[in-house]
Order: sequence, then structure tokens, then C-alpha cells
Amino acid sequence: MITSVGAEKGSQPSRQLLIEQAGRVIAKAGIDAVRLRDVADQVDVPFAEAQEYFASDAELVEATTETLNAALLSVVDMHFKRLPENATAVDRLRSASMSYFSFAVEDPTSFAAFTAVQASPREDLTAEVFASEGGRADTCPILELLYDLTDDAVKEAGGSSDAHGTMLFALAIFSHLHGVTQLAAEGILRYLSPAAKKQTFSGVMDTFSVGLYPFLRGERLERTAPFGLVGGQPEPLLAKAVDFPRGTEEEKRTALLRGAIEESLDHGVTGLHIGGAATRAGLTVQEAEHLIESDQELASYLERYLDKINYEFIYRQVAAVPEGSKALSLIRATGYGYVSHALADPQGFEALIKIASGPIVPMSFEDDFLPNANKAAEVQRDFSEFGQAFGFIMSLVRQAIDEVNGPRAPWVLYTLVISVWAGAHGLAMLATKGPLRGYDTDFIFEILTHYMDICLGGVMRSLGGAE
Repeated sequence: MITSVGAEKGSQPSRQLLIEQAGRVIAKAGIDAVRLRDVADQVDVPFAEAQEYFASDAELVEATTETLNAALLSVVDMHFKRLPENATAVDRLRSASMSYFSFAVEDPTSFAAFTAVQASPREDLTAEVFASEGGRADTCPILELLYDLTDDAVKEAGGSSDAHGTMLFALAIFSHLHGVTQLAAEGILRYLSPAAKKQTFSGVMDTFSVGLYPFLRGERLERTAPFGLVGGQPEPLLAKAVDFPRGTEEEKRTALLRGAIEESLDHGVTGLHIGGAATRAGLTVQEAEHLIESDQELASYLERYLDKINYEFIYRQVAAVPEGSKALSLIRATGYGYVSHALADPQGFEALIKIASGPIVPMSFEDDFLPNANKAAEVQRDFSEFGQAFGFIMSLVRQAIDEVNGPRAPWVLYTLVISVWAGAHGLAMLATKGPLRGYDTDFIFEILTHYMDICLGGVMRSLGGAE
């Protein structure tokens, strides 16, 4: 992990050992878990020696952050050096994107740590703060790079954009990039082969680019509704499992599942045990086993529980779209529901991403995940083995392909689904565990709207459904 760059920062091997171990701690448990004494013990460095390098926990975190940033930027620089001298800003954007993806999939631990150290603890930050002088750098160096490259790309394309517009461009790009990257490094795409990951990345970036290039020039397709979240955004669910009611059997089961969420986030999915979940929920093991019999059943039950909640957030937005609307409007609505779920229950959302295990690649274009025409019945469908949420999104993308008589091929369906999903997922992760944490929800949904404008334009142009 981050060894090569870190070694350049000092000749002391102990210093580098401390930074590397701090990165592992941050990747697993976040910045607040870093304790200089504990880190020193974990790598057999005497505490007195560790104090010679770092005067405090905060200094160790700062050094780790600098090392992670340097590691990523060195990968970017390596990719930039391979570009021809006449490379455009768009070429550099694509190269920076591939650098980010490569950094993550080749070293998921460093990627997880990198994302964690960029998360801001500040609250109610606005778009104006982000766009202010020094705001980009204060947020995240990779965002500053993407902002500058996006600004150059707009100018090269002959378009026009103020600082706010450029910022939305850059964040839409970053959301898309971070989404597919996080899914490949830590999410459901991690089960794919390295070649399949690269192929998926290339496919979804191509789709997004088809929508992005006209945007850079100032060209716009007719926008589809909705343009924002329907209904208010719920307050974040931050209560501990032990604080959930346990009066009825159903309440006990919910408390147990919330305890399982906490267990999976602290110890990983493989470390999920019914006894630990029960303790967190204030239940005895006997009470827990009466509700759910085994560790394996608990993991399966938790995945279905979280998938159902995700689907309900998505479906609530889709159900608000007027009857007879085109599939693109329904797809837009899924994005608002997906991000809304992440903001409403950040722990549950994170656990869902970690525990998701179902298939995502359709074997056939005709798989049985078609949406029911009766919206009231939708919530009753499980969309086959794909899970409720993902299967539902897949069904809507299939519908969009049918509406424009597009190519009925599993690869086309798959890449378009991941393209649509990537931006909403990336934004959700950035807003809950990344550099956009702490920004107000209106700003987050403004980014999502901008992303959907670009992405759905790319989908329609890819399918030949746009002039």
C-alpha cells in the first residue's frame, strides 16, 4: 500500500511503516480511529520513535493524507506523460479518469483511505463555498485537477460557462468516475475479472462522453422531467441499534438488523455474526436466534432488507412521475431516489454496497425483470435474481432501449445500466463518505440534475434516439 511514493518522503523506514499502517486503519475505520500509539504498536515501532516523526495523531493523519494525494497524482502524472504533445483537455480528462480507476482497482485499500481522508467534517457547506478561491484545493486535490481540466475543455470546445457551471461539470464528471471506480474497487463490480472491469469502465465512460462533448459545446437535448427530488429529504438516520424500539417481534428484528449494519461496517461482511449484532441491538443471543437462525441467514436477510429500503426510496420517486411518461423520466427519478436513500441512511446505504452479492450482468436481453404496467404492483415484484433496486433500474433502461428501437443486446443493456447507475452511486458516496460530505442537500441534488442531463443525453445519443 502506497509504498513507492511514501518512501520518497523520507529515508526513515519506520516513518513509512507508520504512514502505511495509518492508511490501513483509515481505510477500515476512518480518520477518527487513528491513534499514534496504537499504530506504532501494530507495526512494532517504539512509541518514543514514532513521536520523533509525528507529534500527534493529527500529524500522522496529515502525513498519510499527503502521501495518498501524492500517490494518486503520481499515477495521473504517469498517464499524462504517455499522451501526445497535441493532447486536448478532453484527452487529459480521459487520462486522469483512467488514472483514478487504475489507482483504485490496483490498490483498493489506498483508495478507501484516500476517499476517507477527503471527507470533510464541516456542515451545511454551499456551492458558493466550493467555488470560492481556494475552496477546490481545500476540498480535494483531484477535484481541483478535474475542475481545471473541465474549464480547459469547455474553452477548447467553444462553449461558455461561469465558475458555477464549470463546477457542476467537474462534479458531474467526478460523480460518474467515482461511482464506477468505487463499484469496481469495493462494490459489486469487484467480483468481475480485471479485464471485465476495464471493459466496463471503458464502456460507461464512452457513454458518458457521448453526452458530455455536446454539453461542453453548449448543445442541449430537450430536458426530461423530473428536475429534482419529489417531497422533502428526510433527516439522516443516525440512531444506534440499541436505541431502536424492541417492544414487538418486528421491532426486535429491525433493531437486530440495525445492529448487523453496525457490525458489518466495523468488522466487514465476513465478520458479521448474530451474537455481535444482538449485543449492539440490546438483545440476547437467544432472542436474536429466535428471529434469525444463523450468521448466514442474517447476512442474506440483511441484504434483502437493505435492498428493499433502497428500492422503496427509488420507487417513491418513480411513482411520482406522471403516467405515460417515457422511460428516461423514470430513469431520472431513480437517481433522485437512490441519492435520497444514501443521504437519509448513510450507514445502511454503505452496508448495502458492502453486502450486495447478486448478479449484475444480464445473460439475455429477455431476462424476466420487465416492469409491471400496474405501478401499484411494482413493490411486490422481486425482479428475479438481480434484486429489487438494480433489477428495477435495469427494467427501465430496457424500456428506454425498446422505445427508440435500440440494439437488443445484453452488453448494451449492461453498459447503459452501469452508466446511469454510476453517477448517482458516485455522488451518493461522495456526499456520505467523500469530499462532498457536509454540503447541503440542495447542492447535492443540483449536481445530480446536471449529471442526469449529461448522462441521459449520452444514453439517447448512443441509442440513436437523439438528433
